Amino acid sequence: MKSKAGFGLIEIVASMVIFALMFSAVMEMQYVNRAAALRMQTRNEANQIAQNVADSLQTLGIASVRSGTFTRSGPSRNLAQGGAVSTQFTVAVVATTVLAKEISTGSGSSAINFQHEQSKKLDIRVSWTTSGHTFSITHEAVVE
Repeated sequence: MKSKAGFGLIEIVASMVIFALMFSAVMEMQYVNRAAALRMQTRNEANQIAQNVADSLQTLGIASVRSGTFTRSGPSRNLAQGGAVSTQFTVAVVATTVLAKEISTGSGSSAINFQHEQSKKLDIRVSWTTSGHTFSITHEAVVE
């Protein structure tokens, strides 16, 4: 009987095919993980923008925040490593009077009634588009 001293061509080709299949599966996982990480990074950036808007409006106080809806173009950020993807954020704020107090001054025909706003609810919506799909988050805050 003759003993084999090494690997044959069929064994080498079979192991290369198995290795190629495993390598392609690992590369697909890397692509999916990178896309998920970029989505999370974009969402975190949108949350940070919404929190910054809420903080700045709360700092200004209720007198500076008008009721109604206002929209502004948010910042543009390069979120992908290497700056390959730039994301433009849009911020929409809806301010609604939540707590108002009726105040009356004077009496009789000289009485003046007015409403004093004590707080406003802010609904802050940050939107962005990635790969042709639009995403958004909503953040709520109160200005007193």
